[in-house]
Formats: sequence, C-alpha cells, structure tokens
Amino acid sequence: MQNRFLDNKVVLKYCPDYYRIINEEFNELDYMSDKIIQVFQQYIFSIDIRNKNDIKKISSLNKAIVRYFDDREFKTILTNFLLALKVPKGTKNVVSIIVDNIIEIDRARVFIIEVSKAIQKLVIDRLHIVGDIYDRGPRPDIIMDTLINYHNVDIQWGNHDILWMGAAAGHKVCVANAIRISARYANLDIVEDIYGINILPLATFAMDVYKDDPCTEFIPKMSDDE
Repeated sequence: MQNRFLDNKVVLKYCPDYYRIINEEFNELDYMSDKIIQVFQQYIFSIDIRNKNDIKKISSLNKAIVRYFDDREFKTILTNFLLALKVPKGTKNVVSIIVDNIIEIDRARVFIIEVSKAIQKLVIDRLHIVGDIYDRGPRPDIIMDTLINYHNVDIQWGNHDILWMGAAAGHKVCVANAIRISARYANLDIVEDIYGINILPLATFAMDVYKDDPCTEFIPKMSDDE
C-alpha cells in the first residue's frame, strides 16, 4: 500500500494537470471526453515508474489531453481520429494503443491542422456570409477575426451588423440601441470585456433611477438552459 502511494506521487509529478483534467467540465453527451479521461486515469496509474519511456509517455499524454480541452481544432481532429481508429481483434492492451495514438496525433497536430485548412480552401473557393453576425451569439468578434483571415470571403451585412458599425462610428442612436440589445439578451460582456467600454456609469444611473422599480419588462431574455 505504501509503495503504491509513493508510485502515485511520482505519477502525479509528471502529470501536473491531473486534477484539472479529471475535473474538466463538458457536455454530458460528450462521450469522447469522458472516455479520454477514463483512458488517461487508467493508463497513468498502470505504468512502471522505473521505466523512463513510461514516464516520458505519461508526461506527453498529460500535455496532449490539456491541449484537447483547450484547443477546439485539436479536439475536433483527435475526436474524429479516435472515432475512426480500428483496433485489431484480440488486442490485449487497447488502452496503450489509444494512448500511443493520442500522443502521435498531438505531435503532428500543427501539420494536420494546416493540411485541414488547405483542404477547406480547396473545397470552398469563396465564402459568402449572410448576416447577422452580431447579436446572434456571445463572441461575434471571434467570428470577425476568423473571417478576416479567410482567403476569399464576402459578407452581406445584416441590420444588426450595420447597427454595430454605426455604434463603432460614434452614432449615438446606434450606440444606445447596441447596448440595449446586449442588455436585453444578457450579452453585455462583449461591450465591457471585449471592447473595453465601461458600463458602470450606466449601471449606476439605472440603480439610481429605477431603484424602486422591479423592471420586470426589462429582465434579460435567457435561453432555457441558462
């Protein structure tokens, strides 16, 4: 028992993100993430800590799984690869094969991502975007940054996109309306956190003017799962 405890301490030394990984939150329907965590736990505590190759492998596995949860592109690539992975019948150590493939895919991730992007460009000659981009989700700025880097794109601006352009140009009515819509749909984070606009004066004004009003007509509209 004592030896096993000491062995586990060594394992955790080379898997510094262990507790973060096993406590990672994800959608309950994300079976792949659940399975990857199970493989991670089962494998790292089954190695021979005196084997340098095993130690090196669990360290690489730790990094790969952290990247899996942090990098959306890598998560998609690894998920698709593991779904297509065929393990020969009669294989005794399936977990080891899965671990080896996770590490190999992680090492080749940059090449795979770039090849995937090249294929996308070949398949889609020109990307035509129909608005709205803004007011349809929490991070339209990420969408815009992605589109800017696309090789060939044109955009049919929606009324909400034009509204935000007017706000960016300083048109007071557009500014007021953009803030109104963001507040209405509980999306003020983009105003304050992404664009760095201090809305504290507005909040202070609202608390002073409407302090005795329940403001039921202005309660933000939220989705059912929020």
